[in-house]
Amino acid sequence: YRLDLGDHPVLKDLWLGNIPVPEGYYSCFQLTHLVVEGCEEFLSTTAILPSHLLPFLVNLEKLEVRRCNSVEAIFEVKDTPTNNVVIPLKKLTLEYLPNLRNVWSKDPKGSIISLPCLEEVVVNGCQSITSLFLESVAKDNLYKLEVKYCEKLVEIVTKEAAAAATHETNKELIMFPKLTSLTLHYLPNLTYIYGGGPKVINWPELRELEIYGANSIDSVVKV
Repeated sequence: YRLDLGDHPVLKDLWLGNIPVPEGYYSCFQLTHLVVEGCEEFLSTTAILPSHLLPFLVNLEKLEVRRCNSVEAIFEVKDTPTNNVVIPLKKLTLEYLPNLRNVWSKDPKGSIISLPCLEEVVVNGCQSITSLFLESVAKDNLYKLEVKYCEKLVEIVTKEAAAAATHETNKELIMFPKLTSLTLHYLPNLTYIYGGGPKVINWPELRELEIYGANSIDSVVKV
């Protein structure tokens, strides 16, 4: 199933948590493709996917979010314990979200929420985001990463994630073992691919590499 959220204003109260999810609506959340675009009139929250709906997205494979000016995070993570939630997301597209600061509202590690199937990530025109990946977000299946026009982006993977992967910053690191395509365009503050991590990054499967306008990168890619 594909759902364009803006075409279904009847879902507004449900999305905002004003009403519980009726049993008859469970089938609505068997969707595999969710599109959220121009959501200012629909959402009064700073996260696109509120925590109370995450357990219903067990079939979601594609998520596209575009032109939502007030959004600061994509996945809302609460401090309260959450049952193990596995979202089989394969492709994540985030475009023209000027106030997006994080993909997750906080590190989801303690909430047991995971994206083990993530294969493709496209981020474009998100001027406020400073990093993309956290330690607890699976990256082993990622084969395509495209990041463009994110002026404040400093690191692709946070310093904590890089430190967890290696204890010696001078050694090579493999964190995206299946990555075949990497595109980095117009990222003036991008300093690290792995924040504070090793200088040499080994991507054995990398076949396509495009880097423009990212002159501050302080890491070496080894293919």
